[in-house]
Amino acid sequence: MTITSPERVTGLRNDEAALLRRLYRTMVIARRLDLEAIGLRLAGALDEHAPLRGREAAQIGCVAALDTGRDALFAPAGELGLAVATGADPIETLVGPAGAEDGDGTLAQAVGWALGAKLDRTSGVALAYLPQDPAGRSRPPERDRETMAVALRAALPVVFLRPSAASVDRGLGMAALRVEADDALAVYRATAAAIDRARHGLGPVAIETVSGGRDALALCEQRLRSTGTVGDDFFAEAASIAEELAQRVRDDVTGAARAVPA
Repeated sequence: MTITSPERVTGLRNDEAALLRRLYRTMVIARRLDLEAIGLRLAGALDEHAPLRGREAAQIGCVAALDTGRDALFAPAGELGLAVATGADPIETLVGPAGAEDGDGTLAQAVGWALGAKLDRTSGVALAYLPQDPAGRSRPPERDRETMAVALRAALPVVFLRPSAASVDRGLGMAALRVEADDALAVYRATAAAIDRARHGLGPVAIETVSGGRDALALCEQRLRSTGTVGDDFFAEAASIAEELAQRVRDDVTGAARAVPA
């Protein structure tokens, strides 16, 4: 079963310009910190860092759709875009332990939490962000299929978001959405539609993100400028804030690296 019109969910288009401003600010910060982290990795100040480019719109768009008062995000450690979008400390994300290749139990944790939310009738929804499968498999491992089957049978309030190369097996019969990974607004709408469905007891939804080959930040800027609600000063201010944060990350990471005994 496929949800074909996520944009029809009530209220999704309310004050779209404000939403675009939020998405843009978050993406410009994530993009700048990602570039800083790449430089720090090349300089040897970071042990590892997986470039965020191509994933920032999906990470930031899905988080924007969450109701932070009752929903919960489950994701492997080290996802910079998710850290920025949720207000977590980017330095801890960059220097902390990276997530395991299998998603570090993300899916099972999300399904367990969703079961609790259903039993407690909190109306909360779990969002499981599942990263690119490093093995390039087009289907999830068997244990993931089993976990998702449990969520489907119990009609649990959980949304699974995966890149296309790790997409769910549609043989499960789960409601599914496919959305461009480079379009933060489209990811937001798809995630909001999936959350709305899960919140109303209609079971889990799988969202598959597919690269459209577009620059996510440029696309968001184009849409935001077309609203006529911002000028060049908005973009300059966003860039300035991102630069200040990048400088703080650089100072903290390089300072910590210097403090480590040889």
